[in-house]
Amino acid sequence: MLMFFLIVLFCFVFVYIAFLSSYLPVGSDLNSLYSFYFTVTHYVGNHILFFIFAFFILVFLIFRYHFDKDWLLLRNYVLLPFKLLLSMGFGFFVAYFLLFVIAFIQVNIFALYMNVDPNLVGMQTSTSDIVRKLGSNTRIDTKILHGQEKHKMLSVMARVMSGSDNYYGKYALSSISDDFIMAVKKDIPHLFFLDNTFVIADISVADIEKYSPYIGYVMVKKYFPDRVIKSYPKVNVMDRVDYDTYRKGYVVERLNNLDKKIEENEALIASMSASLEAEEEVVPPGDVRLLVLERYIKETEFFKSQRRRGENLAENIHRELGLFEPPNKIKIVIDTEKGKNMPTIDDYFEAFSHEYLHYASFISSERSFKSSFFEEGLTEYFARASVKDTLSINSNYGYPLHVAIIDQMLKLIPESEMTEIYFGKDDEGLRQAMNRVYGDDFYEDNLVLFDDLQYASNFEDALKYANMIMKRIGGKKLEAKTYLSGTGDV
Repeated sequence: MLMFFLIVLFCFVFVYIAFLSSYLPVGSDLNSLYSFYFTVTHYVGNHILFFIFAFFILVFLIFRYHFDKDWLLLRNYVLLPFKLLLSMGFGFFVAYFLLFVIAFIQVNIFALYMNVDPNLVGMQTSTSDIVRKLGSNTRIDTKILHGQEKHKMLSVMARVMSGSDNYYGKYALSSISDDFIMAVKKDIPHLFFLDNTFVIADISVADIEKYSPYIGYVMVKKYFPDRVIKSYPKVNVMDRVDYDTYRKGYVVERLNNLDKKIEENEALIASMSASLEAEEEVVPPGDVRLLVLERYIKETEFFKSQRRRGENLAENIHRELGLFEPPNKIKIVIDTEKGKNMPTIDDYFEAFSHEYLHYASFISSERSFKSSFFEEGLTEYFARASVKDTLSINSNYGYPLHVAIIDQMLKLIPESEMTEIYFGKDDEGLRQAMNRVYGDDFYEDNLVLFDDLQYASNFEDALKYANMIMKRIGGKKLEAKTYLSGTGDV
């Protein structure tokens, strides 16, 4: 009777740990028993004082109530440790198998409920429910299904309900074969809410246009909880051909705007130069008019450099997944041609988060950074951070060199300061921060170099410019193999 009681007790404790402990040993994906052992021992080790105290209480109760009048006999002292160890071993293996039995029962209960009424498991599938949930709750969890997960939807749903950050969710539930699960007669939608978790198995064009504004808001707002974030932009999906045509028109418009700025500045320069030449006396070097003239000359040269590099934009179009069109439109491209290297759902959300940040931080066409490098680099840095924070996705799709440089800069410039600069489009604040950290005139002296990187027409040139910048800001040399893992913009 004592052995049975101890086995049940230890079994209960081990099952409880499997549900409670979030420790999952690295490298144990292929061995569930090994993982269970280390999950248990790790949890016990972290709560060793509690378990030592509980052990002594257990021993005291055994001697007090089980051995009765024979409790002083030597055999009881000798046999008890063996009984405890044996019970612990049996309890461990019983708990291990019991976890899979529980998982089997839970998944089949889910299947039964799905056949009767999906609402019984807390599933919300209607468009109105999803939009309302996304629009009103900025603390939702998101689960994107990958690979075989799409074909094991019931197991995934059970993991969402039970949590996938514990042993039971990661190993027991995920191991239940479809052969042992009741068939679900109703189609399971690609997008749905399960309690407070947004589950995404696949995305269609209609889904992107319908739900993306809300998903983008949730991702950005979760990373910037104390900041007012704009909501909700208009989202349009285009195929690659239509997008390229549209984007080329956008590039031409941008080049025309640069031509206009250059023409206006050159007219001002000519007028000021003529006025100064007409002066009867020699204008002293520190005269404010000379300083203004010098500023216009430098600004014009910068616009011309942007004009030259802007011509390379058309060659970069094929690597883009989206575009923000001020003040409130986002264009997303989806490749429909067979044989194309399709971006994953993860890539889509990272790209959309990037464009949403452009939208959320947009103030006006006049208020922007001089160099597009900082607009794109900071946007991509924050996009990756928000996607990782919301979806636990590590992305390297877009602007990997830009992000490497921004990462290095943020070692000396606080992220909070750079956040204020980014959302305020505070080019003067950016200039002051750069010059404070890297020396006087660093920002002015390297603007053209930053644009060289931004508008480089191939990866080799981009890597060369990036390493020139990294050397000037004290960073390590960037290696091509590390930054070619993404397929997005250089």
